Amino acid sequence: MRQLSWGLAAFNLSLVMVSLAAADYEYTQLDVPGARQTFVYGISNAGQIVGSYRDISYPTHGFMLSDNEYTTLDVPGSDDTVIYGINIAADIVVVSYNGGIRKSFLWRDGEFTRIEAPGAAPPLGTRVSGINDAGQIVGDYYDGSRYHGFLLSEGQYTIIKVLSAVGTFAHGINNAGQIVGSYFDGSRFYGFLLSDGVFTTLDAPGAASPLGTSAYGINDAGLIVGTYVVKHEDDFRSYGFLFSDGTYTTIDVPGTTMRTEAFGINNDGVLAGYFVDEQGVHGFLAAPK
Repeated sequence: MRQLSWGLAAFNLSLVMVSLAAADYEYTQLDVPGARQTFVYGISNAGQIVGSYRDISYPTHGFMLSDNEYTTLDVPGSDDTVIYGINIAADIVVVSYNGGIRKSFLWRDGEFTRIEAPGAAPPLGTRVSGINDAGQIVGDYYDGSRYHGFLLSEGQYTIIKVLSAVGTFAHGINNAGQIVGSYFDGSRFYGFLLSDGVFTTLDAPGAASPLGTSAYGINDAGLIVGTYVVKHEDDFRSYGFLFSDGTYTTIDVPGTTMRTEAFGINNDGVLAGYFVDEQGVHGFLAAPK
């Protein structure tokens, strides 16, 4: 297993930003029929959408939305299933939970293949979070003391680790091999971009400790989406963001009461995530106007 580590000496884009731009998107709400809550985590370059939902009995099921049709996809024998990513070939990265044990899989052509990073320790084990059109997979694993990000490419695992961080998490990868994720420095979270061996910290203006900023998705144009948390008086609220050409744009679904989370973006610039309002949790798409 190879290891790639980066210190924090790389330049920090957060230092040049002092404000957030306004978003100009057309939003579409997504709700799995009959679900109590719908969470959207990924969108492919073909426009297929994946995530999870909770039904009346409250287990979590994975789903795919393709051509306006919802399909449930659960890992056999699992208590809960969450789908985080999908590529243009409809290869899907899936996480299951059973009796508190977390396991990860690649779903391809109707079959589940187990993914387990070397050194991963139960019960948290391995979590897969993103997949590109070449089939490269990113995620994180717990080794018994801390979390490390990883890249799985052609059967080879490579550790992604910020040297001074308590934990590193890789969330998304585009077709150029650029990776986004987050790291925890012991007091708060920061997002990161890893491109051509160069590590860059991402931190949305106004992001507050301890949750700070996390980057979740990146498309082939280098547009990055994620979430940042702001403190309002005695409460915290999360917002999505788009990072493009040095500018952070806030993503906040109209009607949201406390949370907008942006997780995926495809090559058409369509964002995917979920939000919370007075009626509950809903998925959303945000298409540029």
